[in-house]
Amino acid sequence: MDITPLLKELGVGIASSAVYDAVRGYFRSTTAPTIAGLKETVRPILNIAGADVVADRVIDFLARNGDIRIVGTSIYASESITMSSSRDTRFDFGHGSTSRTDKSSIAAGLGANITGTGGAKIEQTKDGGIRFSV
Repeated sequence: MDITPLLKELGVGIASSAVYDAVRGYFRSTTAPTIAGLKETVRPILNIAGADVVADRVIDFLARNGDIRIVGTSIYASESITMSSSRDTRFDFGHGSTSRTDKSSIAAGLGANITGTGGAKIEQTKDGGIRFSV
């Protein structure tokens, strides 16, 4: 069975053997595969771990087509930083991460985590405010 058309419909290409292996593992592990199950298996996750993310003015992390996980990472932009999810995605910020602008800072210690789902957003604004919204 060629699953490439189905993956294209889901917005996923077989660009890596990891995706192919995950899909193959899903079909081998279930006797009643579903589109929802396949979506969950191939849902992209961007892991940012132990990184220094720096921009001159603005950083936007938008979990539009998959999840974003930020762990043990230092983020800096002089003006603003935004982390947001869409209806079906999530962002996780924490476990030793910091997010800093010239006028505000968010720090999540080891074991601490901020999660946004369903359109949730954290904004560190140019004026130094921190907004949480859904």
